[in-house]
Amino acid sequence: MTKLKQMIIFFIFLFSIISSIFSNENNLQIINGETFIMKIIEKNGETYYGTNKYSIQSVDGKTTYYYSYVDKYDSWYVWTDSNGIPFKIIYENEYGKITLLFNHEGKVTMQGSWKNEVIEKIKYFLPNVTLENTLVIRSLNLESNEKYEFDLLQYDKLPELDAYRMYFQVVGEETVTVKAGTFYCKKVLFSLSDWRGIFWQAYYYVSNDSHRYIVKTLNVPDGGAMELIRIE
Repeated sequence: MTKLKQMIIFFIFLFSIISSIFSNENNLQIINGETFIMKIIEKNGETYYGTNKYSIQSVDGKTTYYYSYVDKYDSWYVWTDSNGIPFKIIYENEYGKITLLFNHEGKVTMQGSWKNEVIEKIKYFLPNVTLENTLVIRSLNLESNEKYEFDLLQYDKLPELDAYRMYFQVVGEETVTVKAGTFYCKKVLFSLSDWRGIFWQAYYYVSNDSHRYIVKTLNVPDGGAMELIRIE
């Protein structure tokens, strides 16, 4: 074997190792059963607590994420692919229970009951449309100023299938201290893609590591916040 061939093989091998390392760093690390206790502070000053529980599994060789969220007002049950794009979401509150099915091409099928009425609807949006954004932002590995745009269905408009065009964008990095500890975080802007984004902005503080814990959120200017109390 010539030296040239040996060098080519060596560099291909080296490149594959480096690619593997960076790929693993970019993958979200979820521990089966990991549970987050969140403190929610509403704009009217009301305070209560919510519980997030996550798991990860392989379905037909593909990574699937699942999480549940429960507080005194709402319950969420969410199944997504490894990019945080859902294929099934169940949402429940005092008015009823809705199941949303997503085909990853923009089609959303809604079934369930709301205020004692049977609901069956279909509507089309962006392929990455969702009703929740927790697994979206945890799955993203956004770099500085990188923008991720998606359609977000509005749960306060249910049983109508209405969505706003939203985006996430990293606008800085900060060290954030909450009851759960101190975390070095990416500061991620969450806002509307159209002109209304000038007047409505929120921020997610996401740990800058492979866990991507949601450490804190702030809703500006409406008020309201969420903080991570502990990880179980």
